[in-house]
Amino acid sequence: KVHGVKETKEYFIPSFSQRLDVLDREKTLFVQGTTHIIKPVFSFEKVKKYSLFFLPQQYWEITSGLYVSDALKNAMQKMKLTGVDFENTTVL
Repeated sequence: KVHGVKETKEYFIPSFSQRLDVLDREKTLFVQGTTHIIKPVFSFEKVKKYSLFFLPQQYWEITSGLYVSDALKNAMQKMKLTGVDFENTTVL
C-alpha cells in the first residue's frame, strides 16, 4: 500500500519464481564479451505460450520491464488501466 497525503492506494508488482528462456540468442545484441543485453530479440516459439514475461537479466525476480501479448495489451487498454505504457519489441 502506498500512502499519500489524502489517500492510500494499493499497488501490485509481479514477482517471478523461475528464469525464463525467451531470447533468440543468435539475434539478440549483447555487450561484447558479456551477457548484458543491449537489444533483446525474442523467439516467437519460446514466448507464444506466455501472456506476460520478462527480460532475462540479473535481477529477474522483480523486474522493471514486462512484456505482454497483444491479447493482454488489448484487454488492459479496454479496461482503461492507468500508469501503463506500451512500446513494440522484436519477436522472430
